[in-house]
Amino acid sequence: MMKGPEGQRKRITPGFWGNTKICNKDYCWGTCSFSHPLPQEKGIYNYTIIVLDSPKGTFSQQVIIRVKISKCAINKIALYRDAPEPITCTNLTRDGANIWRHHDDNHIIGECTAEGNCTNYFKETYGISRRAQSTESQLVIFSNFTDLKADRITCEDKGNNNSHSCVLVIKHHPSLRKCRVDVSATSGYVSGSCFADNIFTSDGLYACDWRVKSPEGKVSGKKPGFWGNTMSCKGDHCWGTCSFSHPQPQEKGLYTYTIMVLNSDRGVYSQNISIDGSLSDDKHANHVNRIIGVLVPVTIVTAAVITLIVVVTKRRNQIKNVEQPINLPEAPTAEDARNYSREQNGRICREDDTDCYHVVCDAIDIDYEIVDDCYHVVCDAIDIDYEIVDDKNPYDRIFDDTNSSENSLSLHSEKQPTDLEVNV
Repeated sequence: MMKGPEGQRKRITPGFWGNTKICNKDYCWGTCSFSHPLPQEKGIYNYTIIVLDSPKGTFSQQVIIRVKISKCAINKIALYRDAPEPITCTNLTRDGANIWRHHDDNHIIGECTAEGNCTNYFKETYGISRRAQSTESQLVIFSNFTDLKADRITCEDKGNNNSHSCVLVIKHHPSLRKCRVDVSATSGYVSGSCFADNIFTSDGLYACDWRVKSPEGKVSGKKPGFWGNTMSCKGDHCWGTCSFSHPQPQEKGLYTYTIMVLNSDRGVYSQNISIDGSLSDDKHANHVNRIIGVLVPVTIVTAAVITLIVVVTKRRNQIKNVEQPINLPEAPTAEDARNYSREQNGRICREDDTDCYHVVCDAIDIDYEIVDDCYHVVCDAIDIDYEIVDDKNPYDRIFDDTNSSENSLSLHSEKQPTDLEVNV
């Protein structure tokens, strides 16, 4: 039942249950619905739903029928400057004129009659049109988009004296590239992103949304994505990466993920992702990966510590060996050398008689082939500073510094040595 603005009542077409009615024995339930064309006359209408002609099965609600600007949401309408579409005013009276206004309502853009004749006062910026006896009228903006941002557009139904206003939001269709949607078996998340270029919106609200369609075809509502710190602008030209991330669905099947930028039909990217339902296996893999991630560093550190201990121990042993005294025989005195040479050799050491000097080395049990050590011992025995002659063959040095005397051997040094005599 419908009651019009003048109070007249009219029974509209019967409603319908569709396939919603279900019964269990004597108990039934379902949804009663109706639908009919919008009334041409503007005003307040009262609609009543009546079920089984019962006074308890009655519902009434008032509906205001008035002029409306299509696609105007929350008193805002988006207009893309790179591809402007007509702004449509609906629910006009068929036999009445309509007026288009902008900025404040005192600025008239133009007017259209019920016969479709339109007068335009800003032909360079706007275009207006209407077909005869139509309930719709269109406004097209050609230029000056920057100047029109945040401007207000009003459509007035002159016959019923009601109007609808909407604020313009100037945008630019985004250009998407480098889009992808991935599912991670290790993290158990589905993530996606698109790089959006040439984006702009005069209200500064850069929408970045996504939605998912399940294998059963159920589409979720829009969910906000994020730009992170990727958004950059230069004048009216902006760019950035719109991304999303959410836990992998539990139910396996083919899902469709869609990324939407600026609510633009050109800023849409969709990709099918197959979920195999092995989330629990992924969690097990995550657990194993965590264990491996812990064991590997621990093993490396343990090996490094063992290596350090071995190196330190080896170094300490080397130092200990160096510090241990070498138990060499006590160096013989000059007198010991004379006596031993006299007893063993039975002759005087001459310049060319190296065997004579070898005997001295044998006396203190040192291999005389190690000439330098033997020489040092001989020098110690006769109290000569051997550092000053260390650079020469010891026997040559001794022979060079030895006087050609059968009874004595004299070596040069800062201190006069005691003669080494070997007597028969």
